[in-house]
Amino acid sequence: MKMSYSILSIIGILVVVVMFSGCGFRYFDPQYYEFKKLYEEEGGLYIFDEKLEVETYDKDILSNGYNLIRKNDEHDIERINDRIISFKQFGYYFIDSQGEKHIVSYKKGFYYTEHGLWLHGDEGRGFHWDTERKMGGTNSRKNTFILKDNKWVKIEN
Repeated sequence: MKMSYSILSIIGILVVVVMFSGCGFRYFDPQYYEFKKLYEEEGGLYIFDEKLEVETYDKDILSNGYNLIRKNDEHDIERINDRIISFKQFGYYFIDSQGEKHIVSYKKGFYYTEHGLWLHGDEGRGFHWDTERKMGGTNSRKNTFILKDNKWVKIEN
């Protein structure tokens, strides 16, 4: 009898912990591990012109005479599967005299949509359950790739 109360108490405590701290199922999802692999191996900064990339740190006019444009809008959004999205952020580019856009560098990233159950809110606004949230980004601090001979080459940071 005493043992069954102990087991029921432990189960009750676990239920309360799961309800208030949230419960995600990403570790049981093979797509999460695919996302982690893509994020770690392919997410990062992609540089077309290394010399111009160095100039982007402190100049508004590049050595080729064109104005540098800084934008972090997400472009080229591609759905890999129902939970993973790939995107590119065109960070630095310039437009030449013919009106063509030349990208100096961009960041490639990934988002993973996690399904689970999380309790949010407070007493003033009310509580609500979330069943979905996004995680990810560009991983640009770890990975840098440079275009050499029409191939992306990873360089050590």
